[in-house]
Amino acid sequence: YNCAGLAGEAAVVAAAQRAVEQYGTTVSASRVAGGELERALAAFLGVEDAIVMLGGHTTNVNCIGHLFGPEDLIVYDALAHNSIVQGAKLAGSRRLPFPHNDLAALDRLLAEERL
Repeated sequence: YNCAGLAGEAAVVAAAQRAVEQYGTTVSASRVAGGELERALAAFLGVEDAIVMLGGHTTNVNCIGHLFGPEDLIVYDALAHNSIVQGAKLAGSRRLPFPHNDLAALDRLLAEERL
């Protein structure tokens, strides 16, 4: 994906090449065996633990799927990435899309839900 439009930027490409040279190309080790990044991140943030996920899809499905439940309502842009919808389905939450970027429709939907 190239959401920010930076994938082809020379500085980004050079940084990626340096990272591959320094760290290699795999992130497939078990978190138990290879949780060095997570431990370092937790220490940096001053928290007990941290989880690093490999991509947006995994993050959305896992976080939404486990932080919400059947008693929750998830309101989302109709063109939101499918991983958001998949996470909401995993959670068993009620789902209400609103038309893409239509904040007036979102406002109406939220007003109706508050009644």
